Amino acid sequence: MMFLRRRVWVDVLCILTVLFAVAAVYGRNATFDFVNWDDGNLMYLNPIVTQFTGWPALKIAFTSYDPELYIPLTFLTYQVEHALVGLHPALYHLTNVCLHALNALLVYWLLFLLSRGRKDLAFLTALLFALHPVNAEAVSWVSARKDLLSGFFALASSIAYLRSRARFSWISASLFLCALLSKVSVALLPLVFLLFDWFLTGRITRRNVVGKWPFALLSVLFIVIALLGKTANLSGLPVEDHVLLAVRSTMFTLSKLFFPFHLSAFYHQTHPITLFSVEFWPSIVGIILLFSLVVLLRKYRALLVATLAYLLLILPSFTTFRKSQEIILFASDRYVYLASVALLALTVCSVLRFLGGKYPRIGVVSFLCVGALFGFLSYRHSGAWANTLSLYEHAVAARPDTYIAQHNLGVEYLNAGRTQEAITHLGIAIGIDPKRPIAYENMARALAAQGRYEEALAYTLQALALNPAKREEYEEALRKIEEAGGR
Repeated sequence: MMFLRRRVWVDVLCILTVLFAVAAVYGRNATFDFVNWDDGNLMYLNPIVTQFTGWPALKIAFTSYDPELYIPLTFLTYQVEHALVGLHPALYHLTNVCLHALNALLVYWLLFLLSRGRKDLAFLTALLFALHPVNAEAVSWVSARKDLLSGFFALASSIAYLRSRARFSWISASLFLCALLSKVSVALLPLVFLLFDWFLTGRITRRNVVGKWPFALLSVLFIVIALLGKTANLSGLPVEDHVLLAVRSTMFTLSKLFFPFHLSAFYHQTHPITLFSVEFWPSIVGIILLFSLVVLLRKYRALLVATLAYLLLILPSFTTFRKSQEIILFASDRYVYLASVALLALTVCSVLRFLGGKYPRIGVVSFLCVGALFGFLSYRHSGAWANTLSLYEHAVAARPDTYIAQHNLGVEYLNAGRTQEAITHLGIAIGIDPKRPIAYENMARALAAQGRYEEALAYTLQALALNPAKREEYEEALRKIEEAGGR
């Protein structure tokens, strides 16, 4: 009885530690505002959320895209929050924090099952997951709710699957369905289940494969639904460009998991996508070395399972490199939210195994110190999402070569009446990408606000040359600038 009681108190202590860590790092998120980066489209300007009228609104949520992702269950959470508090951002942020805390606890449970009772491995992995800076974006950005929610149901589905592997679990399948309704990025989870089978038994039988047919059916259905939403955005890049970006994205996100510094909301592909571009060479060499290492050490199932699980869970993000004519973003922190569990668990397992013989406490203490560092970095990085201005200021500081950050920061300064700062950042944005008329339009507005009408006319004419389809709008702008200059 004492042993059982001790086991229970160990679990309680681990759970309380993880919850305290999440609260300490992300508790202040309740004071954050919405940001002008997707939050409007998903929430405060979205009639699906703001005009909630019961069943009709629910029907729209389950028959609409966002505009390209099918996330009805995520919409449902926003609708409930809006019905309770309107557009007060505190509850929306607190919901994200609570989901992240629950996900960390599910990671603890999942690793406990996979490791056959290793509480040190389960606890340290859950703690690192809870505090890792790369997850700060998903927790602190209300629009990233879909990643948290799909992660919650995917982890719960995985646990239900492991607890009933000998027979099909309708609970696991139902939770997987909820994960897909939150975000389709978890569609390859059934393949991860096969990896679980192989990791635990050393083989994959015909029964293992056939038993996944309900999961596979759901995956195919939601992949088709997702592709229908992205039809207009699938023809932007050649296949070879997609491959190069996938290689770079894989190695970039991998590096951020182990060296989580200079994180940003925007990782912009600023140079031409070509095999001859030097920026792709380290990623190509890295991916070759990674697969060589996995092949050489293939007898270590944990290494192979963790690597393949990571790749399977980030694979859907490779479809988001280009959205119509928008800027190409080759990576996003939130896309590795669920995938990070695999590599964090592998790292903890490897270090504990290496030090476990003679120095078991050194490994635990080392990870606790790393967790403290991660917590500090996450606290600092999450502050970037406090409001729109801080988001773009942080993005510019982290990666000044990013067009989106420079342009949007310029617009924020312009709207705040800080015209000289607006002109500076809009000028940098035009230098990064001189083919976007919107930057010239906003530069003309900023210059006109300072009374520099001739320069404003020149920038408006450049915008017209880049986008002649808006001739009437630009001619009206030119007329107003000329009238203002005449005064």
